[in-house]
Amino acid sequence: MTSSEYENLVSTLIVELTRGPGALGRVEVGSGRKNKIAGASGFRHQVDVSLKADWGLLLFDCKYWTDPVDAEAVLVMASRLADVRVANSELEVKAGIVSTKSPTIGAEVLARYFGVQLDVVSTPREYALRIRERFFLGLTEPLPVSLSEGAAIVAKGDVCDEVVFFARADRVKMRNLRRDPRLVISVQDTTAAASGLMQYLTLRGTARIRDGQPIDDLMDRLTRRYLGRDRFPFPRDGQTAVHVAVERLGGNGPWIAGD
Repeated sequence: MTSSEYENLVSTLIVELTRGPGALGRVEVGSGRKNKIAGASGFRHQVDVSLKADWGLLLFDCKYWTDPVDAEAVLVMASRLADVRVANSELEVKAGIVSTKSPTIGAEVLARYFGVQLDVVSTPREYALRIRERFFLGLTEPLPVSLSEGAAIVAKGDVCDEVVFFARADRVKMRNLRRDPRLVISVQDTTAAASGLMQYLTLRGTARIRDGQPIDDLMDRLTRRYLGRDRFPFPRDGQTAVHVAVERLGGNGPWIAGD
């Protein structure tokens, strides 16, 4: 991607996010090669697009717009995410990389492990709409959860009734859910819908935090599914299960009427 193509892409994305119906409103937007965000190390990280609200900080990389996202790109973003997250411990910090091409298998494995969101879209408008729906619906709800963090879906037939995940009790996410249990969960697909846009699913619901519930089996089960290991490889102390009763489906795909 040339310098002019990059600048045009970022500018277009910012326009789609900040103008017209569904504009983000009270959000601090940063973009371009001069957009630098300091990490705990003292290093100032260049971030293509950043969105800061009172509940969190979102970092997006657009440099791979015309190329498949590879493992190295995810590792770079993961280190950036870790550094910025420590420097902003009062916020929920999320990071994502967007492209019009499907990521490599290695990139997908690392993205799941490090919690980096990978999006495949057709246009800047599609990505802007996805960001708005995933993170800014209502702005009264706590930060959404991505299934890249690991979750179990409990279904009866073709109906999704419940999503279960776990997280440390002292995380900002958990404090938000204790204050307001409403949330939106997003699931990225790599298949195009009938409309030609990439499919993704959003699940809106209400969370129940199960303090004190034994979750070793859940942790190991999700570890086998998402990491390919037999046991959860990180400290287990302080982990708490969250059960989300699904109330409404959204996004772009056959689960939406008309698709």
